[in-house]
Order: sequence, then C-alpha cells, then structure tokens
Amino acid sequence: FLIPPFGYTAVIWCEPIIWCAMTLQLVYSFAKNPYIREIKAIKA
Repeated sequence: FLIPPFGYTAVIWCEPIIWCAMTLQLVYSFAKNPYIREIKAIKA
C-alpha cells in the first residue's frame, strides 16, 4: 500500500522494518520451541 505512491523510497524504508520484525519473531520462536531447547540442553 505504500509502494505505489512513494515508489522505491517506500521499499528502502519498509525492508529494514520488516527485517527487525522478522528477527523478533525468530528470536521468540527459537526461545519457545521445545525441540530447539532440547538440542541446546544436549549440547550444553
């Protein structure tokens, strides 16, 4: 919805925001995933 009126400038601004949001989601997923916690416990 931002790209048609603002063009490539909207892409430049939106991509880092999306990266940050996805990083937060991945950190949460890794922290809450029991399979990953089990692997960490085995390696520790």
